[in-house]
Amino acid sequence: MKHLLRAIDDNLLVTAALSFICGILLAPHLGPTAASRTQVALMLVFLLIFLTVLQIVSKTRLLLLLFPLFFSMLGCFYTLLHLQVPSDIRHVYHQIREKSDLVVIGTMTAMAKYDGRTSQIPLLVNSLHESLGDRLTPATGTILVRLQGPWPEDYQPGDRLAVRGDFKRPTSYRTPGAFDYAQYLARREIWVTGFVRSPSFLQKLPPIPSHLHNIKYLPERLRSRLGDHIDRALGQESSGIYRAILIGDRSRVDDVI
Repeated sequence: MKHLLRAIDDNLLVTAALSFICGILLAPHLGPTAASRTQVALMLVFLLIFLTVLQIVSKTRLLLLLFPLFFSMLGCFYTLLHLQVPSDIRHVYHQIREKSDLVVIGTMTAMAKYDGRTSQIPLLVNSLHESLGDRLTPATGTILVRLQGPWPEDYQPGDRLAVRGDFKRPTSYRTPGAFDYAQYLARREIWVTGFVRSPSFLQKLPPIPSHLHNIKYLPERLRSRLGDHIDRALGQESSGIYRAILIGDRSRVDDVI
């Protein structure tokens, strides 16, 4: 026990990080329900009060033992919040219940990623338009849009786009131990995906006349332009590793590597 306490005391930051990760891994097994979030939240409050009392009375031994548990619960609660189904009825999750052919209007929020087959971007949605109707519906939320082939260079982060494609809620395989894709996207606050077959189904809309808007997306625009420069300078075969190192784009790095 003394060795364990000493290891925790000497590596507080590492212990906190590992405990937080354990909490993240635990959260999906509890289920993203309101009851689970409430129970974890109450446990967090109780632990925080207890740790504060222990700090006051100088119970270092118990304090170190409960330290990993507190950060595990913190990681669990953080993950459960992100797995929570959006409550806003205007969110695309509630408006797209099954696969639908739609026109979605929104803002491209990050640089495009291309894995050699398809490209993808996050689209912050403003409204939905039924392809076979005239109704324009206000909407919120972010959609992960995929395009067959490379993303057109003319479309950059911060641009307002009209995108026509097939949109649906992501699904996951039920095989035990299989990668839960829907849950992975939910942690990124993405509850709907879309697939576009051709760049001809993309249309740039008039820009928003706002300096704040331009400043907000300036970093992603710089990342995108730097990525294009890397591609032109090195070619597709060797540019993947440099894109991963310099701009954090791992979409072109082989998983085997």
